[in-house]
Amino acid sequence: MAVPARQTVGAPTDEGAERLSRSFAQFIGWGAVFYGCVVAPLVISQRTLTPWWWTPLFAVLLFGTAIALIPVGRWGTFTALRRTINAYAFVNVLVPVTWLVTWTGEKLPTETGTWHSYLPGLAAVAGAIIWRFTFLLVYLVTANSIGVYAGHVVRWQDTLEPLLTALVGTLLFSTLFACAVFGLVRTGRILDATALAARTQAIQTSATEACTAERRRVNALVHDAVMATLIAAARSGNSSAVARHASATIDELELARSSAPEPEHVSADELASSIRATVSDIHDDAHFSVSAEPRQPAQRIPGYVKDALCAGVAEALRNVRRHAGADAQAEVRVAVGHDVRIDVTDNGSGFDPSRIPDSKLGLRGSILGRFDHLPGGFAAIASKPGCGATVSMRWAPQ
Repeated sequence: MAVPARQTVGAPTDEGAERLSRSFAQFIGWGAVFYGCVVAPLVISQRTLTPWWWTPLFAVLLFGTAIALIPVGRWGTFTALRRTINAYAFVNVLVPVTWLVTWTGEKLPTETGTWHSYLPGLAAVAGAIIWRFTFLLVYLVTANSIGVYAGHVVRWQDTLEPLLTALVGTLLFSTLFACAVFGLVRTGRILDATALAARTQAIQTSATEACTAERRRVNALVHDAVMATLIAAARSGNSSAVARHASATIDELELARSSAPEPEHVSADELASSIRATVSDIHDDAHFSVSAEPRQPAQRIPGYVKDALCAGVAEALRNVRRHAGADAQAEVRVAVGHDVRIDVTDNGSGFDPSRIPDSKLGLRGSILGRFDHLPGGFAAIASKPGCGATVSMRWAPQ
């Protein structure tokens, strides 16, 4: 699975960071609406400071690009939002620069500044959504310096505060909000990246587990069916029992290759019938018994559990025929209640379970390993040399 190695700064691809960015953009747009309503009288009163065309043109550009963040942030693509923010930031610098160029030289009262110099850092707050931190700082210094200077030179100088003091105060005020927005959006991107990494890891883990389970299933099929048939053919030659085993093996291989799904659940009676058929195919002399706990509701057993129990019983009976001795008798006891319990017991030569090598696919893979990976499953082997053996398999719904 291909995973992006790097995400472009300012273009969040995950839902959380993008929603946060769009919310901030709309908030700034509504802030521009409020600011526009407040300074509208000031805009009209200062139209004589510049040529007649300047105020209507740049007032529309400045407030228009800011207010456009509302619809674009809500319905537009993130690329459109990024372009709108960049346009607003550019106009925010262009306004004081062109004002200084076209200014008529008329002065304003000391307590009054130009209408566009009160919030020179608002575009930087919008830029914090998409820009790198270094560019954000450069823009903050540039926009605030030009905006504060334009508002400073237009005033009477008698009681005016120093330019540096005004610049530092405005810069600190703007930087505080811009850095807050930058930090929150960056945190959203980090959380989204973490969530993406977790999802990717979960998918990769699931894929690995699926491959392992499939490999385990194929190994069990080869050992339980193909190898068992070949060994029987080598020992017994061409006989009816070998032919029956070979036919059953071909059926199992066809079933494994087929895409037809197994039934999702089986009843207790259907489970017992499947196990009885397995016993008849592998060791038709084995004694078979079924018991059911009274007053228990009808049990529905998943199809994969039925397959695991049948395969475990088959492998246990094969081991009885191969290793327990020619005179060994086998018994299969099935008990169905809230859980399913199966015991395969023989009175043969027995063995030491602690000495089973890891390379023995029959006991390790087809029985113990199979039930270790079966949800709700458990298997154990009890045996002593000369005392026979018991293979116990359990499954309980979770």
